[in-house]
Order: sequence, then C-alpha cells, then structure tokens
Amino acid sequence: MRTKELYLDCETTGLDPIQNEILTLGIIIRIDGMIKEEKNICMKPERSEVSPRITEITGITKSQADMYGSKKAGYTDLIVLLDKYVDKFNKQDKYLGIGYNVNFDKSFLQTFFHEFKNDYLFSYFFGFMDIYEISKWLKKNGKIDSPNLKLETLIEKYSLATKAHNSLEDAKATMLIDDYFKDHFLRK
Repeated sequence: MRTKELYLDCETTGLDPIQNEILTLGIIIRIDGMIKEEKNICMKPERSEVSPRITEITGITKSQADMYGSKKAGYTDLIVLLDKYVDKFNKQDKYLGIGYNVNFDKSFLQTFFHEFKNDYLFSYFFGFMDIYEISKWLKKNGKIDSPNLKLETLIEKYSLATKAHNSLEDAKATMLIDDYFKDHFLRK
C-alpha cells in the first residue's frame, strides 16, 4: 500500500472555527516520500474581518485578503486536489493528515466543508498525526531540548529553512520537522 501524506496548515481570521474563517490553506501532498503537490489556497473571508492582531501574526492584511479568490473557488480547488490522489470511496486509499496542532486546522476544515453542505471531509483521511503532540512527548522524555515548542522555535533549532505563519511555509516546516524526528528518533 502506498503512503499518502497530506501536510496542512491554515491561517485564519481568528481562533473559533464557527465565528472565524480560513484565509489561506497550505497543503503538501507526498506519496511514498515524493512531493506530488504544493498548494496555497487563498480565500477572501465572507463572515469575518482580518483584524490588526491577525495581520500582526500572519502578515496578511485586510486589503490582501480582499484580493483573494472566493471561498467557493477555494473549496473547488481543495476538492479537486484531494480527489487527484485519493479515491474517497475506497477505504484503503486515504491520506494521513499531518499538521502542527492539527486539531485546530481540522476543526476549521470541518466547518469549511459544512459551509458547502459536505460532510465527507474524513472520507479522504484514515487519520491525523500531530507533530506538536509528538514534540511534547519528545521534550517530556528528554529527546529534545527547546525553550518552547512553537513551530518557529523548532524551525530555528533544527536549522530548517522556512518562514513561519505562512500556511504553505508552515506546512513545509511541519514536514521538515516530521522528517527530522523520523530520521533522528524513529529510525535509530
């Protein structure tokens, strides 16, 4: 069976998936260790605003977000991408969703799917893996020494070249940290 990994990260207008929306969704699809797709889907918010605090965190301004494509176009792009490598009707053909604090991203994706009357997000995945939770376990067990477990801190600690708080770059950083952990802790 082929290994299909989908690294994901969302930048949003806030922390609540009901009140707030996805601004950008970064996705990397890797099959059997080979990157097949990298995509950053940008969507103009319809129900919420880009606050100065969100701009401070993400670098995304209200005027930038106003130039993004519609949520419907983003949804269509996402479905086309997911369908490209997985048959959602085949129980053996699924992605492993991987993220950093992945429950946050998963909750926003689930709400996003519901907005388009689609309850089948999980038909694309057989499960999710949280690199943040793995980081916590490694730190607790003395395997890593880091002042904190923020994504940008680990990127710097392991000299991984990427920028934080850009959804595609955060998906890349998550993939690089995942690979680092596998190489240094799992494969030994």
